[in-house]
Amino acid sequence: LVPEPGKNIIANGRVYYQESNGSISSVGLEESREVVRGELHSEYNTFINNMNWCRIFNLGTANVTVNIEILSNNGSSLGNANVVVNAGSGTDLELSNSLGIPVPINSYGLVRITSNDNPSIVAHLLRLKASSLNPSVINSSNPISFR
Repeated sequence: LVPEPGKNIIANGRVYYQESNGSISSVGLEESREVVRGELHSEYNTFINNMNWCRIFNLGTANVTVNIEILSNNGSSLGNANVVVNAGSGTDLELSNSLGIPVPINSYGLVRITSNDNPSIVAHLLRLKASSLNPSVINSSNPISFR
């Protein structure tokens, strides 16, 4: 969606998680975000087996390289990685697995995204909790804004 010059759009979406039999196990609300240049910050939390998916979208017309850095709760860097996000596309990265950065279980801290290419990045962290009976079933979904 692209607003007319001088006009704004507010949009929200829902994400539904289904079990293999087709029944809905959880639903999450995803709020619209404005594009940002420079640094974005959010928080991760791996307590109670939470998964933390970083969702990054590039609304621009050129590919963008972003740097994702994960910091512990005392501010020390656990590591960082560069990720290319294609123009008009997005990427989903599970922090503990996708980036090659060891994120300790039962911990929390900060996720920092930087991009100086252009102001076309929108991101949020999606905290997911899988069922203890069936890890492929999502019991809860909680999006957290990058600001």
